Amino acid sequence: MPLTEAQAYFNRSGDVTAIEVYIDEPDKVDRYRKLIADAAGRPIFMIDWRQRNATFFSALQSSAT
Repeated sequence: MPLTEAQAYFNRSGDVTAIEVYIDEPDKVDRYRKLIADAAGRPIFMIDWRQRNATFFSALQSSAT
């Protein structure tokens, strides 16, 4: 969805609270994190798929032992 349409839909004129980025190569997430952080030009809060699924990965690791 284009940014201006999203702002109108969520009634956030001139404001952005979150952006989701999907990548074709999730194993290269660290490279993309740096590119996104640099493009933001200011401190931002980012969560990637590894952090979002940390509990799941921990459970898998625990059950494998």
